[in-house]
Amino acid sequence: FANLPPTETSKYVTPDYATAHVTFFCRNHKGDNIARIIKRCEDFIRENPMDKATFRLAGGLIGVLAAANEALVRNDLLMNFLGFFTIYIIVLFSYRSWAAGLYLLAPLFISNILINAAMAYFGIGVNINTLPLVTVGVGFGIDYGLYILSRVIEEIRVNGDLDQSIREALVTSGKAVSFTAFCMVGGTALWTFSNIRFNAVMGGLLAVWMFVSFLASETLLPVMISYFRPRFILREAVRAQQRPAVAATAAAVS
Repeated sequence: FANLPPTETSKYVTPDYATAHVTFFCRNHKGDNIARIIKRCEDFIRENPMDKATFRLAGGLIGVLAAANEALVRNDLLMNFLGFFTIYIIVLFSYRSWAAGLYLLAPLFISNILINAAMAYFGIGVNINTLPLVTVGVGFGIDYGLYILSRVIEEIRVNGDLDQSIREALVTSGKAVSFTAFCMVGGTALWTFSNIRFNAVMGGLLAVWMFVSFLASETLLPVMISYFRPRFILREAVRAQQRPAVAATAAAVS
C-alpha cells in the first residue's frame, strides 16, 4: 500500500490500519443463505482464534439483512398475535360479543395459513422486503366479513329468520363484496408481470391473500353463522320483535 491514497486503500483497510475488510460476494440474499453464511463465519471465528486480531460480524447489506432476519424470527409470532388480538378487540367492542371476533377471524386464519404455506412452497422467506406484506396482511379481508355479518344483523331485525337473512346478505352485500374483491385482486394480480421481482412477488401474494379472504368470507362465514346460530345475531331478532310491543304499551299508557 506504499504511496497509495486513502481512497484506494479504504477498500481494504481503514486509514489508521486498525480495521481490515473481509468481503464475501453472495449468490443471493435469501434468508437461508444469509443464515448459512453467518453460521459458517461464526464457526470459523470460533475454531481459529487470533491473539492480535478480533473478528466482528457483519457489515454491509448481508449484515443488515442478517440482523433484521434474526429479529423477524424472534418477533414473527408476536406480531401475528398482536395483529389478530387488535382485530378481535375492535370487533368485540363493535358487536358487543366475544363470539363475533371468532367468526370474523376464521377467514383470516385460513388466508394467513395458506399464504404462509405458499411462501414456504415457493421459497419466499420473511425478510425486510416481505415484512410489510406479512404484517399488514393479517387484516386483509376483514372488511369482507364485516360487510356480510353486519348485513345479516340488519336483515334479521326485519324478518327474524336467520337463514333468510343470510341469503339476503349474500344477495345484497355479497354482490358488493364480490365486485370489490375482484377489482382489488385483478389490479394487484397485474403486478406479477412486472420485471421487478419484488413487485411481481408482492403482487402475486397480495392477489392470492385477498382472494382467499374474499372466498372464505363468502362461503365459510355464512356456513358458520347458519350452523352455529350465534346468539349475538339471534338476539337482534328478539329485540326487533320486542320494540313494537314496547311501543304499543307506551301508546296505551299515554
